[in-house]
Amino acid sequence: MPNSSAWISKLDRAECIEIYKIRERLEPLALSESSANLSPETLVRPEDVFLCIEAAGSIDEFLQLDREFLSYEGAHMPQLAQMIHKLWNTTPQYPHAFAASVGSAGMAAVHHEHRLILEALNSATANSLDLSSAAISAAPACNWSDTTRCWPE
Repeated sequence: MPNSSAWISKLDRAECIEIYKIRERLEPLALSESSANLSPETLVRPEDVFLCIEAAGSIDEFLQLDREFLSYEGAHMPQLAQMIHKLWNTTPQYPHAFAASVGSAGMAAVHHEHRLILEALNSATANSLDLSSAAISAAPACNWSDTTRCWPE
């Protein structure tokens, strides 16, 4: 098709915050729904990815691994997965800006959040727990009342 190309609109701060708040609600649901389909064997990959995330040598490597870690295909809910992926694709430039701006303390918070997710998954697998109030919301890496560090200039 001539003269066609991808067009990505720039979000304002309020739109970006709205998308991240929606993700903070949908991703725990996907995590919870995934937990029913997990076994100790299927948790090996998220644990491996988590270790690679902590050792990532670049922001691009971190972001690629982070997205893989936060993929909840085990939920078997295609509409939910599609919504989450759409939200991820709506904000591709902002995770990079966030990761570049937060420094080691901010990345420690992200790693802590990932650790909580793994603990919740392992707990659910071992005990058949409901993860509807999953750990991903317990310690968000970005404080929405102070978004200056999360917002790309």
